[in-house]
Amino acid sequence: MIIDSQVVLKLDAIDKQLSQALQVLLVQGIEDSQQLQSLQRSLYSIKKIVDDLVNRLSRQNSTKVYIDLQKVLDTLENACIDTLGDSKVLDLFKNALVQYTIVIAYYDLLSDSLVSLPQAYDALDYYNSISASRAKSWYYGLQCMVPRFIKHSYENKTELLRPRMDLIMLRNFQFVGIAKHRNELLTKPWRYLNVLVHLPLSVIRDDLSKKLAVETELVNEHTIKLGELLDDFNSSIDTNEDMDNHISRLSSHLNVEGQPVDSLTRLKLIVLNIKELQEQKPNTLVKKPNFISRNWPVLLVGLLYGPSSIIAVWQSRYKILEFLQHNVVDFVTGLMYNWVYTPLKQVWATVRHDEGSAISVTSQSTLDSEMSSLSRMIVSFVVENSDHRELINENQLISQVEHGDLTQFLKIYETQLSHPIKNIVTGSLVRSLLIQVQKTKVDGSLALNGIDKMLKSQQLVFGILAMSPALAIIYTSFVALKRFVKLGSVWSNIQKYKYRISVSLNNIERIINDFKDTETGAISKGKDEYLKEGLLLIEISTLHELGKKIVPKKRISEWCRDVQELMTHSKSSRQTHLNVVNRIYHVYGRYL
Repeated sequence: MIIDSQVVLKLDAIDKQLSQALQVLLVQGIEDSQQLQSLQRSLYSIKKIVDDLVNRLSRQNSTKVYIDLQKVLDTLENACIDTLGDSKVLDLFKNALVQYTIVIAYYDLLSDSLVSLPQAYDALDYYNSISASRAKSWYYGLQCMVPRFIKHSYENKTELLRPRMDLIMLRNFQFVGIAKHRNELLTKPWRYLNVLVHLPLSVIRDDLSKKLAVETELVNEHTIKLGELLDDFNSSIDTNEDMDNHISRLSSHLNVEGQPVDSLTRLKLIVLNIKELQEQKPNTLVKKPNFISRNWPVLLVGLLYGPSSIIAVWQSRYKILEFLQHNVVDFVTGLMYNWVYTPLKQVWATVRHDEGSAISVTSQSTLDSEMSSLSRMIVSFVVENSDHRELINENQLISQVEHGDLTQFLKIYETQLSHPIKNIVTGSLVRSLLIQVQKTKVDGSLALNGIDKMLKSQQLVFGILAMSPALAIIYTSFVALKRFVKLGSVWSNIQKYKYRISVSLNNIERIINDFKDTETGAISKGKDEYLKEGLLLIEISTLHELGKKIVPKKRISEWCRDVQELMTHSKSSRQTHLNVVNRIYHVYGRYL
């Protein structure tokens, strides 16, 4: 919680003060006594409770750390001594015991307020949102209609059973009077049609406005008490006079009756009152309607149609299982195997250049065999139809054919075209045409070979692209699971948290601007100022907790440190805190 670090600092300061004082007294010498042993045991017991509290507060928990107040009471009971004499050691131990107990009492009261008051303000926002919306107001009236009617009927059953002939009006869900001008209402009903239509909505909103007025005043009173508690907690606790003042303020806050002289006895009464508050059922200042009141329409529909729906589901259980098997289990299995494992295996084979892993349109030996066949056909044809066979270099001719140079073959072909009928009859021209068909086939194979090379060069890209849809689905599922664990919802609540953080920062800056500094730099105290301090503490606490949900983990410690600086409003000027707000804006703006 937001006050954890301040509590730890207070307790550390008491430890340091006690240690320094003991070092001085040890040099002077200490006389042992029964009273000293009793106080020493009590101080040891309270120190164990304090050390455990410090360890748990240092973990930056978002929830209140509960303290075993019964142990604190037992410790104070064992330390109750009527007279201490003039021993400085006894006074030192007793003062340390009182100081530890005061800090524990302040922590318990402040943490309880920081838990209940934000919930109360959320409930007020809930009622305000209902009052601002016509549809929500109608639904709220429907929610409260049956509980209010039952309660009112039970409380006014005698009045309801009495026969009445007059028209009655409804206000605040209660019968409060008789309508006036009844004759005009009966003779000119169209004038009152609009009133009758909007009467239920007016009644609902009137009830909401009265409820909000009363509960807002109650919440403001507790917020003022929170501001007073915070101001008292920030004050000094070093001297006996300071401790007496703190005990008096705590007693006044808890309405403790009677004022014993001994400080330890007064502290016992304070701790006892706090313990009783803990043991009582949590008393929320303002709360929403209970679950049944808010959801009885839905529950009623569920009771009407739920049994038949359950029977229908049970009768179709095998179809449902088959559907889930086919559309969920098989889908997930196929997704992982066909679209993650297999493409990943192919990518790995491509990186390793395994045999058979290459993508190809034609086989690797097709082009070589077709080119060799074309070379043999052309060499044979040129040799047979050339007048100077002895001058033909077959190796050179094969090299020319492999590079696409068919000059000698085409010369013979052109000669054959001068006597086409003769060469067709002899078969020479037909042979030339078939060789050209083979050449066309080789050209096609060359084109396909180029496509093969391009595919091989991009094979790794194709493998990664094949996995990308499955990886996108897996990533989305992982993000949804992470949001569910961290934010409590599969859908993103980031925008909602950002909106609430923006509202808190705006309220913090507005409240700080409203503070008035005195000449000495301290903030003048009054009822309104305590209200502002309480509101400021609530907004800072809200900002502190919401920021932990959206700020990256590696920066949470920085976030907590910067927000904690807003807590020291009684020790710094207003401009200093505005600078802290500005720093939060420009440092964490990318997350907010």
